Amino acid sequence: MVRVARQSAAALGILWGLVTLAPVFQLVPLQNLLADRYLMLPLGGVALTLAAVLPANRVTGWISGLVLLLLSISSIQVSGIWQSSEALWKTAADRYPSHLRSTVAWAGAVHERDPTAARAIYEGALRDHPNSPLLHNAYGTTLLALGLEEPALAAWQHALSLDPTHKKALHNRMVQLTRVGRPAEALALGQTLTNLYPTYIDGWDGLATTYIALDDGSRALVAAERALALAPHRAASWCNLGSAHFLGSDFDSARAAWQRCAHLDPENPYPQRGLQALEERAN
Repeated sequence: MVRVARQSAAALGILWGLVTLAPVFQLVPLQNLLADRYLMLPLGGVALTLAAVLPANRVTGWISGLVLLLLSISSIQVSGIWQSSEALWKTAADRYPSHLRSTVAWAGAVHERDPTAARAIYEGALRDHPNSPLLHNAYGTTLLALGLEEPALAAWQHALSLDPTHKKALHNRMVQLTRVGRPAEALALGQTLTNLYPTYIDGWDGLATTYIALDDGSRALVAAERALALAPHRAASWCNLGSAHFLGSDFDSARAAWQRCAHLDPENPYPQRGLQALEERAN
């Protein structure tokens, strides 16, 4: 009975270790470069397996105690790294300077409290890696947060010159061009984006918004419906659908879509404005 229990424990430990090592093996592509922390959970499986296969005696007990002490000291030493996303990703960026996702994650964490400091991080990284579309795209996002619209657009354009298929840069530049009243320029970006990434919901929503800015209700309707087919409960897509119907003079459908948007996102002011426009039209 004891032997069966030990064999079961050993098998469970091996299975636990394999399952929790999946991120390290990239069986689950988490894109996380400081992946050494994923070894913490597999250690539980290792410990369980060793406990099941090693003989229970005084020597084993001393060895186990020593290993536990060493692991405890190591945990205390790295605890400061895990105290915040900023500290974590700064450590990763310093440790792996060629892995730019760590730099972007660090700057993104800094951006939340100080976009100006994040800008300095990006500019330092770009001096060393001027041909990284990943960096240029993220840099543009921080520039926009600082109110620097044209430099942000230039950063996204630079990213696209390096990688014309960069999903985020296509989306960011399309959305911003539409916002600043240049939807004709945004249109080609949106069409490219949705052709390359037909399941990217933000791409369809952005394209619908661009068509709305161009007063093209029929094409806006198609784009909004594509977005809703991917995410039926997305408030922004219902809002776009309402605007598309309004442009097409289908006011009952516009009202229904805006009401749905308001139900899904009560804090969103846009459906209320649309419903108010319908009331003003009726009067």
